[in-house]
Amino acid sequence: MIQYTTNIEIYSEADRAKVAELYLESAVGQRMQLPVVKENSFLRTIVFSLLGMATNKRTPKQLSPNHVKSVLIFRNDAIGDYILTTPLIRWLAENCPNATIDVVGSERNKTMLLNDPFVANVYTATHKRGLLASWNSGLNIPSSKKYDLVLCLTHTAMTKAAMRAVKFGKGAIRITHKHEARYDIYSKVFQQQIEHVVAYTHWTETIANSAAAALGVHSRIAPQAYITLVPDAVKNVVAKLSAMNIGFDVRNIHNAVVPKGIKKSELPFCVGKKYVVVNVSAFDKVRRWATEPCAETVQQLCEKNPEIHFFITGGPNDAEVYNAAVQAVNHPNCSVWEDGLMELVAIVAGATLLITPDTAVVHMAATAGVPVVSLYRKLITIAEWFPYNTKFRALLSPTEDTVNCIHPDLIAQQAQQLLWPTQS
Repeated sequence: MIQYTTNIEIYSEADRAKVAELYLESAVGQRMQLPVVKENSFLRTIVFSLLGMATNKRTPKQLSPNHVKSVLIFRNDAIGDYILTTPLIRWLAENCPNATIDVVGSERNKTMLLNDPFVANVYTATHKRGLLASWNSGLNIPSSKKYDLVLCLTHTAMTKAAMRAVKFGKGAIRITHKHEARYDIYSKVFQQQIEHVVAYTHWTETIANSAAAALGVHSRIAPQAYITLVPDAVKNVVAKLSAMNIGFDVRNIHNAVVPKGIKKSELPFCVGKKYVVVNVSAFDKVRRWATEPCAETVQQLCEKNPEIHFFITGGPNDAEVYNAAVQAVNHPNCSVWEDGLMELVAIVAGATLLITPDTAVVHMAATAGVPVVSLYRKLITIAEWFPYNTKFRALLSPTEDTVNCIHPDLIAQQAQQLLWPTQS
């Protein structure tokens, strides 16, 4: 039996500064502000020193955007990380008119990258261990390819990232995030390390501005994330929803793009009642929403909103959870949603509301302007990864062990407020 609590902190888009201050005042935040202790291992120091010797010392510190011919971005991590990088990708595409933009992705975000109209080539990184495997990375980047700008935006496996940056960008301006404890050795490979202001800055803001200094841009770039709507995926969604008398129309979503040669105004749509997407999945087990609290939340919302349909969904590994939740709700206005990744992007973009633990669909919805009720374990995650540029309610669990102690009554209440803001 899950032990729920209503003693939950709730934050909205108006509480951004408050969340940052609360985090910095917390015990964890206080530790973050202590003097940094250098943590350079002997092997890491040797590897970065050798890599530094292999780089072209005459690489310019700054390039004119018009002179950039090719850009390589390392984003071989999660889907959410990719979505928060789209403002940078779009900015580079619009401001470096002669450049091709290539991205090193992962198995998780590869599908979305392949459908991104601003990305020329996608290479999938392997996860083999060892330095030799890192150097012979199997990315299939042509040996003749020479990059002017290389951005390593991943947060882990930086030795591997540095090796790849040197291999494919020996004469490039190489950029990464600033790591206080390893700044000295990272400087041997990366000419620029972009500082992230902890708690006060959303990660999409930091990423969006990561190439600005290298290209001589000194004004702050406002992030404009985007999602890609794939016509076949939209068509599949419309076919399912129209049969259920549920409305769907994504033609007027400002921050949605479509593949080249396609007009957004020509995407199919259907007329019908509104719907809400409820997601149970997240990459980490402690962030996943269990059957019981999910079902109790949706059951309340179905009873209060007979004119709205509720889709419960999740990743393939959580099929048992979301199927059990729908069975427990046992309401005609509640059903399972199962389909591909690009269909998920589309149905989230067309929703009236998203309810979810902290994961990539938060950023899909936020980019499309869909209000979000999201469940968090850590205050710092709300501060730096909240649903950007949309209305939201972030519910903070009193324990970092799980999101499942957040009371369903509270989640349903916050969802109801976002569904009917004039009545709250």
